[in-house]
Amino acid sequence: MCHLSKNILTALLALTATLSFAQSTPALEKAKSLIEGSYNLVEWMDGDKRLYPPEVSARVIIKDGIFTYASNKSVGSDQLSYSGIGAYKITSTTYSYGYSSYMIASRANGISDVQLKESSSPEMALPKMRAFDLVIMGKDIKAINGERFWIFSEHGMTYSDPAIKIKRVYKRIVSEKTN
Repeated sequence: MCHLSKNILTALLALTATLSFAQSTPALEKAKSLIEGSYNLVEWMDGDKRLYPPEVSARVIIKDGIFTYASNKSVGSDQLSYSGIGAYKITSTTYSYGYSSYMIASRANGISDVQLKESSSPEMALPKMRAFDLVIMGKDIKAINGERFWIFSEHGMTYSDPAIKIKRVYKRIVSEKTN
């Protein structure tokens, strides 16, 4: 009888593992298909101020485990450019990313400054990056971290942080396949 119980228990564990894998794989594939890609900024909001290209520009590339971000904001004679590169990780329930190095170039009141930095913060390295919980919302996916969130769709993505009143809207760049 003990041998039969072990076989039943083994079979149940295998079935549970198979069902768990089967349920998580579609969620993971959906998350990757919606999150990974290249994006161009179409709208930049800081508080009540709404900016559009060419005053602002940004590109985000999330591909092959690398997260790349570059932006430029030019209002009047002031300019701020930022670029960062790091890693990201997607699971069926989380999306995390962080910068391992970045550059900030600014010009304000006629004074220019450039800062090149390596991230020394352990919070910016895998697995402790900016971590967001994933929630599937119909055809879209929402990544949530407190009040901050991303919404990813097949057409683009939006990043919002209501606490500091910013919102960035991006359009997905679709490359044409050549035959």
